[in-house]
Amino acid sequence: MAGDRQIDIGQALKAVKSGTINPVYFLLGDDCFLEQTFIAEIESAFFQDAAVQKTVMIPDEMKNAEIVDRLSASDLFSSKQLFILRKPSSIKSKKIKDEMVEYVAKPHLEKCLIIIVDDWADKSALVTKLKKMVGTINISTPFESHLKKWIYHLFKNHGREQISQDVITALTEVAGDSLYHIANEIEKVCTAVDENEKVTPQDIYKFSGWKRGFQSWQFLTAVGERDLSRSVQIGQNLLMRSPSLTPLVNALANLFQEILYQKIGSGTNSFVRGYTGLSPSITKKLPQFAQGYKRDEIERNLRLLGRIDEEIKTSSVSDEYALTRFLFTGLAARG
Repeated sequence: MAGDRQIDIGQALKAVKSGTINPVYFLLGDDCFLEQTFIAEIESAFFQDAAVQKTVMIPDEMKNAEIVDRLSASDLFSSKQLFILRKPSSIKSKKIKDEMVEYVAKPHLEKCLIIIVDDWADKSALVTKLKKMVGTINISTPFESHLKKWIYHLFKNHGREQISQDVITALTEVAGDSLYHIANEIEKVCTAVDENEKVTPQDIYKFSGWKRGFQSWQFLTAVGERDLSRSVQIGQNLLMRSPSLTPLVNALANLFQEILYQKIGSGTNSFVRGYTGLSPSITKKLPQFAQGYKRDEIERNLRLLGRIDEEIKTSSVSDEYALTRFLFTGLAARG
């Protein structure tokens, strides 16, 4: 798995189910469902009928030296142990970083270490080195084509074989931001709809609570289309149901970053979009959104979002005021 190459999550899961367990894995991405699914498969295959011995290690919450000490400690009974290390770039000590690299180069075979980095932008020296040594398994929310396969698979796990394309479309609209969200919606609708009845798009909307409030994808669509009045309406609705403006600011920053990539790459053959962090219904509209904004407007909006993010963390400015100010400034057309 070495060589800084990316491993498809499906291939990785298939290998684990066949009994091939590596001593070190590196998961890159932030889809909780894929993360939990992979860890569960490792637990099942690695421990089989034995009791699961799992330790989660977070550098910010423990002494850095303890991380390597636990990994390197010899077990008198040679029992299997699973270690999950989150955000290795938070390790401060250079000595511990070097020891971590040494361990990954020569890991204990009776132990399994799963390294998890949820931020694709993490270019720290340690993370970069570990990627090259181990290779990465992509646990980001899949693009739309692969998302459909997962949706079919999840419905099949609930005994639902016949799922229409309209149902797939409805699910990606209301929950396509993550597989974790999709899996929850599928579980709800399969529990509520009689097993002898077909699941319909109306069922998806009904049991997702879609009629009780707007969804983030609707907000981002309105912003992308520069529909100011609808953006304000949906944004205020979302704020009433959210304890903080931060998730919306992050989503907006992600949206405008991807619109900027579209603007920069427009008309070139070299432009390839990687993981967007956006739902498939939003991702496929990015070229359309890019046509509605000038490059300087996109860059201005990103700077404004950065200032708003700082304000809501360091001052008492109200979330409603901050969001409304951004929308009126960021979506208003320039003459």
